[in-house]
Amino acid sequence: MPTQHLLPPLNIDALPSPEAYGQWVGETSYNWLGTLAQCLAQQADGQSEEDLLSIPDVWAQAMVFESALLDTAHPLHRRSVREWRGLIGILALSVQRGMALRSQIVNVHSAAESRSAGALFANVAYKLRPGAVITDQQDWSQIGFLTLDGRLLAMVVPHLLVCPVRAHKLALDESVEWRVPATGCLDDPLSAGNLTPEELCLIQRYADSLHRGLRQFETPGSPDRRLSKLLTRLSEFMEALQGKARMMLTDAEVRRAPQQFELPAPLYSRLNAFETLVARERYDTAIVTRPEFRHLLKGVLLLDERLPSLLQTTASSLRAWNSDTLETALRHPSNRERIVAGAQQKGFLAIGIDSLFAPALCHLSEGAITTHGEAESFTLPLTPLALLLYPPAELRERISIRPEDGGYRVIFRVDVQDDQGRASSCQLSRHYPRAHRASSPTSLSVWPNFQSEHWDYYYMFYGANPEESLTPTIPVTRSDLLAAMEPAGGSVGAGAGGPSWLVQRLEAAIAGSKRRRMLSEKNNLQEALVLMHEQPEAFLCTVASVESGGLRTRQPVGLILAAEATPVAQRRPSSWRIGVDFGTTNTCIFQRRDGRPPEPVVFSNRCISPFRDHEQDTQAQGEHALEFLPMSGRPLPFQSVLQDRNSLPNEGMPLWPLWTERIYYIRDVQVTLEALRGDASGALRFDLKWSAIPDDRKRRQSFLAQAALEAMAEAAAEGMVPAEIDWSFSYPEAFKGEQLRDYQGIIPGALNTALSSKGAALPARVAAPSPESVCAALYFHSHGVALTGTVVTFDIGGGTTDISLWQSRKLIWRSSVRFAGRSIVIDYLARQKDYIYTLTRQSQTLRDTFRNFQKAVHETQRVFHGTEVFVNSDTFSRAFQQERAAISDTPEAKGLHCTVEFAMAGLLYYVGMVYRALVDSKLCVADLGAIQLCYGGRGSLMMRELFGADEGIAGRMAAVFNTAAGFGEEGGISRQSLTLSYSKNPKEEVAFGLLVDRTDATDLTYDQGNLPPSIIGERIRVGDEIKEWNTPASELEPGSEWRCGDLEQLSRFIELYQAEFGRIVPFDGIVKAHVSTQVTEALVSERSQAASVFKRGKDAVRTMGIEPPFVIALRALNEYFNRHGRLIQ
Repeated sequence: MPTQHLLPPLNIDALPSPEAYGQWVGETSYNWLGTLAQCLAQQADGQSEEDLLSIPDVWAQAMVFESALLDTAHPLHRRSVREWRGLIGILALSVQRGMALRSQIVNVHSAAESRSAGALFANVAYKLRPGAVITDQQDWSQIGFLTLDGRLLAMVVPHLLVCPVRAHKLALDESVEWRVPATGCLDDPLSAGNLTPEELCLIQRYADSLHRGLRQFETPGSPDRRLSKLLTRLSEFMEALQGKARMMLTDAEVRRAPQQFELPAPLYSRLNAFETLVARERYDTAIVTRPEFRHLLKGVLLLDERLPSLLQTTASSLRAWNSDTLETALRHPSNRERIVAGAQQKGFLAIGIDSLFAPALCHLSEGAITTHGEAESFTLPLTPLALLLYPPAELRERISIRPEDGGYRVIFRVDVQDDQGRASSCQLSRHYPRAHRASSPTSLSVWPNFQSEHWDYYYMFYGANPEESLTPTIPVTRSDLLAAMEPAGGSVGAGAGGPSWLVQRLEAAIAGSKRRRMLSEKNNLQEALVLMHEQPEAFLCTVASVESGGLRTRQPVGLILAAEATPVAQRRPSSWRIGVDFGTTNTCIFQRRDGRPPEPVVFSNRCISPFRDHEQDTQAQGEHALEFLPMSGRPLPFQSVLQDRNSLPNEGMPLWPLWTERIYYIRDVQVTLEALRGDASGALRFDLKWSAIPDDRKRRQSFLAQAALEAMAEAAAEGMVPAEIDWSFSYPEAFKGEQLRDYQGIIPGALNTALSSKGAALPARVAAPSPESVCAALYFHSHGVALTGTVVTFDIGGGTTDISLWQSRKLIWRSSVRFAGRSIVIDYLARQKDYIYTLTRQSQTLRDTFRNFQKAVHETQRVFHGTEVFVNSDTFSRAFQQERAAISDTPEAKGLHCTVEFAMAGLLYYVGMVYRALVDSKLCVADLGAIQLCYGGRGSLMMRELFGADEGIAGRMAAVFNTAAGFGEEGGISRQSLTLSYSKNPKEEVAFGLLVDRTDATDLTYDQGNLPPSIIGERIRVGDEIKEWNTPASELEPGSEWRCGDLEQLSRFIELYQAEFGRIVPFDGIVKAHVSTQVTEALVSERSQAASVFKRGKDAVRTMGIEPPFVIALRALNEYFNRHGRLIQ
């Protein structure tokens, strides 16, 4: 095998020959090495440092480096010292800075004997191995290599422990600051101006560890000159480091790092002396967060090249994090990543200045943001990070916007401080070449307008044209900020610090819990609702932007600061009671505070907006009224109408108030009629109280939940804890047993829903429901009606008339019948459109609206509801007062008069029959003087308006009552006189009475559990048996068939009414047959329901609220007259 030469041929002419053959001549000059290098390289004269390293020996780098390092006279001494110190610096800081430093051991002897491709070189290396070693226990047969990021950096050798390889600069990048700028080779760490004192101390401690480790190899007697010089170099380095650091690290300030290298003992393993600083959160560029966020995020660290000039210092003088300066952080991405990670582990977020600014700025084309101070025409182009640093009120004062170079300069004044709390004011800024022009959103408000620790329902409502206007997208609350920073429950979390990480997490927090509800996206208008658990501090906004390619995108433009809510302090221990009268047509709510008299709850306008004059904007008012809450007070009572958002996906949606349904507050009759006109899908829900549709049970609960929520808001605004409110609800005894149980079942659910959006509230404090009849009587008693004689109260609502009879301050009897305002007034007016046209002649717009509604809607039920909306409005009340006298002679007006009169007389006739049955049963007496009739409820308004001034009405009504009761000469009991009185506050009676304590009516006895049942009032057939009119309803056998009798009492009443009132009632055989059929059909239904309840015991039938057949007949007759236009003359 031919000889292979590793070195180039020698140029013999260039190398002088020895003077004598066979004799070694010592060479004391290092120039000879340069000459030899030139011969091998065949270069021109002139030596360089590289020439001195070009030794024709495989171990030249290690041997020459040793000579240069240890011999102060060596031409390469200073260079070698710098490189050697630089290498020790890398080793010392490798763990602290997270450098990817790795080791590898090579067995030279084994490699020489192998058959690998490198065996030739290994064989030469092994044969030419040096003999110099620090200890005999570690020779040249085994050496090591150190790599940095996978590139060769240094050799681990037995005579010097460690030395850099010649091409070590290839392993270095900008993350290593101690490099020679011209060559890129290692330099003395002392030359790096940005190493902190702590880092210098870490290097000093590492060098000291090497020093102590190497001294163990010293031999007594004749010391090793090589080892002695190496120890000297280490001592010199340590002294220089200590002089520059001017501090010492104690053992408590550092921690031992795990073994990094797999190197053999006893010598090579000395390199495993790694330490890191115990994190002490050292920094100079922090903006600390607000106290409420500090347990998750202590502050942000600014890592930005502009910061030194802003603070009038240098980057090397600013400590970025722990032992790293700002210069270190900015030098290389890996440094920045390490600093970001380290700071994040300790609760700091390292960011650039631009991370605090939004990418774009918006200048409003109209409107003003009152919360922005002098910048009222602009959004604040900040990211949500700014809210972690300063509360809204302070943030507003720290922002200024001024024109500059055709655009705008936004200045954000912050306080930058170090870990000792020393702060410096700093003006961060960003220049925006242009500002997007956009209009204000059509709506932006938050409900309610207070902040309480005991309240967690806060709604953001907005409407915007996304193509033209500023669009608020995400409300920013403290709780959502906390949730966004703690996704995994430990720290700020992975991914923090990116350009949009916080926005994305805020969006995820809302979307994940379904707290955004898109209500409408049509006609370039977007309307949405967002639920929050506390008041927002700001709203994130976007505008439409057209990119250079014509693509339309949404551009973030920063924040709108929210309107300031009123903080609420908890009240002293007090009592607060709320009574709810959920009516068929109207609902009324009263409250009683600290034993004071009951008072109506007024739902105040608690919507607040950051935009000036928002509540006066017509479009905003319309949007709020149709989709949210009216921006005005809502006096009670309000109509019991629910808007079902059935055009939206409701499956799986939370049952929060306003979410899938909302109370439809009727503020404008024309708007409501237009809505009903186009409401073919039935989004507006009426008759909630009595509906048997399964889905309406949930709607009833939704209605009550929202009503309760708004009532709670009024109490909470005054410092009351909602969970400590006592609740009372009324019910009509016309509720069947199943209806009452269902109603009792949804009340706690509605209240608990209103108490907490999180479902974490304590069970509501709610009393058993009270009968409406008794509540109305307690109202009259509290308003001057002494129940000392005989008093009959009528609470005439929309669906029921609830009646109670009292004698000598004792409740004798009560009942509830399904014959009231709807059946009497609404049913009549819904078919007498000419009457309404005449009544609205002073308002052509309203008249046209109603006429168009009547023409477009042919569905009877919607016409009925439209009429009910109109009749129960203030508009109708005003028109009725103005036009009643002028139109009183029209057939329609006379028909209305007679319809109401006939119905009230019929109800009184039934009460007369009941009174007679009670007297016969010795349950009451008939000689206590005049009987007082008290009329209340919304339905009583029409009676008061029509008959209030009629002095003869009491006499005519008395004749009806006495005849029905059998009083007079024939009956042996003197006729009774009647006095009529009307409630001053119709519809408020029951809600008021719910809050009358027994202590307020100690003179009254109203044991509701031992009262006699109602009588049937009309002869009916039960099986083969005839039941007379005075039969108690509880004695009807549900196992037998029930059929209508001869309608004797109805016929008798009609004759009496015609005689006493001078009317003509079109009651012929055809009408009578129709009524008889209707009564029988109704009795079939009544018996069926009674039979199902009868299984629970006979007494259960008494709670069924069996409708008296006489009242069924009266209602059927009234409906027939209205349907067929048969007017009482």
